[in-house]
Amino acid sequence: MITNTRKKKLPLEGVRVLGFTQSWTGPFAGMLLGDLGAEHLRLEQIQYAGGMTRGLTSFPLRDMWINKKFGRTMQYPDHEPTGPNGEYHMNRFSFGNCHLQNTYGFTLDFTRPIGMDLLKRIIAISDIFLENNTPSTAPKLGLTPEYLHEINPKMIIIRAPGYGLSGPYTNWKGFGANIESSIGHVFALRYSDNPEHAVSNLETYSMDNCGAHSLAAAAMMGLLQREKSGKGMLIEIAQAEGVMGVLPIFWMDYFANGRTQPAYANRHPTAIQGCYPTKGEKEGYDWVVITIHNDEEWNNFCQALEYPHWSKKQKFVDCVSRHNNQDELDEHISSWSRQHNNYAIMHLLQKHGVPAGPVLTEEMVFRDEHLLEHDFFIEETQKWCGTHKYSGYTGQFKKTPRRNRADMPATGIGEYNEYVFKGLLGLSNEDYLALEKEHYIGTEMLPDAKSSI
Repeated sequence: MITNTRKKKLPLEGVRVLGFTQSWTGPFAGMLLGDLGAEHLRLEQIQYAGGMTRGLTSFPLRDMWINKKFGRTMQYPDHEPTGPNGEYHMNRFSFGNCHLQNTYGFTLDFTRPIGMDLLKRIIAISDIFLENNTPSTAPKLGLTPEYLHEINPKMIIIRAPGYGLSGPYTNWKGFGANIESSIGHVFALRYSDNPEHAVSNLETYSMDNCGAHSLAAAAMMGLLQREKSGKGMLIEIAQAEGVMGVLPIFWMDYFANGRTQPAYANRHPTAIQGCYPTKGEKEGYDWVVITIHNDEEWNNFCQALEYPHWSKKQKFVDCVSRHNNQDELDEHISSWSRQHNNYAIMHLLQKHGVPAGPVLTEEMVFRDEHLLEHDFFIEETQKWCGTHKYSGYTGQFKKTPRRNRADMPATGIGEYNEYVFKGLLGLSNEDYLALEKEHYIGTEMLPDAKSSI
C-alpha cells in the first residue's frame, strides 16, 4: 500500500484502522485518523459497556444524571439518558458523541470461536490495530501482538496503556484523574498550599488529549516506516509519560534547582498576573485575566487606564516592587476592572500591547467572535441526540483536506454492522441474521451486560 500518492482526495484514504479502544484517548485518536480519511472500524461488544465512552454503566440510573448541579460534565442531552422518543441511551453519552465521529462502529463477541474467526478476517484486512486498555486486557482475550502479526505480518499495532507495558505499575488501571495525580500534575495545579486546596477539581485531563494526538501521530509514522521496511511493528505509548513531556517546567526546576514548585493560584512567579472581576452580563461578576511581564507592559497598562493616581506610587515603580506589593496592586486593578466588561478590557489592553483575555463560560465560548470566524464549531445532527454544535478540528490544514464530521456524526453501537460483515467480509444475509440471533452482534447492550470487559 502506498500512502502518499497524490491521486487520493484524503491523505489516509485506503488505510483501515481497527480500534479496540475505551474512554477518551483511543476513540479520539481513531476519530483524528478518520478525519484524515482512514476507515476507522471501532469494535464493541453488546456483552460489555466498555470504559465510559458510552457511559459508566450498561444501564444508567436516571437519578445520577438528572441532577443539574453535579451532572454537567458527563451528561446526556437534557440530562436524560433515554431520549424523548425512546432514543437509545448508549448512543447519547457525551464522551461517545464527541469522539466517535468519522467512525464505523460495529459489534462482535469474539470470545466465542465463530466471533474470533470473523475478527481474524477483519484483522487480516486492516492496517492498524489501536487499543488503550490496561495491558492485560487485550492479551487475556487472545489479542497479543504475536497473534495479530501471525494473522497480518504488516499490521501496525499501537498499544497505549496508562503506564506502559512493563514496570511495577504495568497492570494498574488508569483513568485521566488517577494518572494526572500520579505524575504530579494535579499537585502542580493546586490553588494554594491550604489542605483544602491540595488537589485540583479539573475534570478535563491533559493526558487524554496528548494521548489521542500521540496515537494518531504514531499511526502515521508507522505507516511511513512500513513503506520503507514492508514490515509491521509494535508501538508502545505510555500515556503517563507522554503527558509528562508537555509539562517540562516542573521537572526541570526540580532536577536543576532541587525545588518543588509552589502554588501560585492565578499568579505567576515573575509577572504581575491575576484573574480580576469585571462587570457581568448577568447577576454577579464575569472575569478577565491580565498579565504584565515587564516595565514596558506596565507603562502600556497605565497608559490604557489613563494613568490612575495609584499607578504612580513608588511601590509600583519597577517589576520587583510591583511583585512585592501585588496584593495591594490587585486591589487597585480589581476596583478598575469591576467597572468594565471583560471583553472591553481585553480589547483595550490588547490594543496597548498588554496580554489579557476574558474568562469565558461555555455560553460565551459558543458565541465567541474569534472561534466563529474560524468556523471552529461544527453543527451536526446525530439521530439519537438531535442537532448540536461540536468542537472542531485540531488546527487548520491549509493544503490537507479532511473529512467533514458533519457528514459522519457519532456512530451508534453496531450502526455499521452490515457495512462490516456484509460489505467488507461478504457474509450472506442468512449468516448475518444468524449472528444477530446468537447475539454475536447487535445494536443494544444485552440485559445482563457488564460495565467493562
